Amino acid sequence: GSDFVTAPELSPLFGRALARQLAQALHGSGTDELWEFGAGSGALAAGLLDALGERLRRYSIVELSAPLRARQRATTARFADRVRWLDALPESMRGVVVGNEVLDAMPVQLLRFDGAQWHERGVALDGDTFAWSERATPLRPPGDAPFPPGAVTETHAQAEAFIATLAERLQRGAAFFIDYGFP
Repeated sequence: GSDFVTAPELSPLFGRALARQLAQALHGSGTDELWEFGAGSGALAAGLLDALGERLRRYSIVELSAPLRARQRATTARFADRVRWLDALPESMRGVVVGNEVLDAMPVQLLRFDGAQWHERGVALDGDTFAWSERATPLRPPGDAPFPPGAVTETHAQAEAFIATLAERLQRGAAFFIDYGFP
């Protein structure tokens, strides 16, 4: 298909290993609910529900896609009494949040440094083909690290806004986001 295979799809060991840390966070925060964003097929949810057992009162999946909800329902069917779906971030939350391959699935702004100034890179139509196109931009990567000419990096405004909103709404708990890629 059009997606890639993530760790929970390859082995139940990923969910079991993550569950150990999540159990500590649930205990430390005094909560009994797990929230998952970007649950995909539901493989991680099923693995975590298996590993955490009765420690979890509720497993909440925030999911917008109806086809993905259907896959998640099928994958987590044996835990139906503890799983619920929401289609929006709630106004307030208590519990432990998990997201696997969520932040790097959000849109980014691609920046290139030419040695003198930054350019935002995008895709434009050049005749009948797509090609990179750049324009000068006031956007800058975070931090003070120097960049050599030709460096390409990203800014993540949408992911940063998501995390900030989540932090405002999470009254008690912890958040774990697992993503892979460049620093």
